[in-house]
Amino acid sequence: MKKKVLLVEDNIEISDLIVLHIENDGFQIDKALDGEIGLSKAQNNQYSLIILDLSLPKVGGLEICKSLREGGNLTPILILSAWSEDSDKVNGLLVGADAYLTKPFSLKSLTENVQHLIDGGSQTTTIEKSLDLTCKVIAFKNFTIDTERKIIIINGKHVTMDSKAYNLLNLLVCNQGKIFTRSEILQLIWGFDLRTYRYKVTSCINRIRRKIEPDFLKPIYILSDEGGFKFNEKILSMQN
Repeated sequence: MKKKVLLVEDNIEISDLIVLHIENDGFQIDKALDGEIGLSKAQNNQYSLIILDLSLPKVGGLEICKSLREGGNLTPILILSAWSEDSDKVNGLLVGADAYLTKPFSLKSLTENVQHLIDGGSQTTTIEKSLDLTCKVIAFKNFTIDTERKIIIINGKHVTMDSKAYNLLNLLVCNQGKIFTRSEILQLIWGFDLRTYRYKVTSCINRIRRKIEPDFLKPIYILSDEGGFKFNEKILSMQN
């Protein structure tokens, strides 16, 4: 049975082009030309992926994304937008989108993102027994984390974050250089692994980056690598 993709895009030429290439990859496409219809379809049908433009008639893409996530809809969302401002990308990811492509985009990038989000790995994984879950105090440059007392200091100021974000940061810091997949992170931090929940990992990583990175969109501490995330061991080795 073909996997279904919902495409919410008001530009007919772009919509037809996307449909042509996605269907060639074996997916069934359901289209909506405005945000109101797109939101209704997303709420009342099951899809493997939602491809969502931001600038839509009636209901905007960010509002659709936020509404779906608040309503418990965990379908992966790929945002397409002509808006190239960094703040737009950040807002899209913070309301629960899984990936963001700026128009004009290459069809290769589109199909790669579609495949990655739909076939994002198996639903179970084996976790190594040798992981370090506490590593006491690590200090370098302007970043100090005390994992025993749960204290984070950046540029001399205490930084707070929610428990999931802190536990994930702690996991990455204590295993610097090790790449953790979304599946592994879900299992270790949330206690389960379901592919439809993997957007939670991306959202959590984004919350951490906003707290600790000098530039959210050009991270130097938490890096994306081979489909997962790691704490940059090269920076960590340059301790004060």
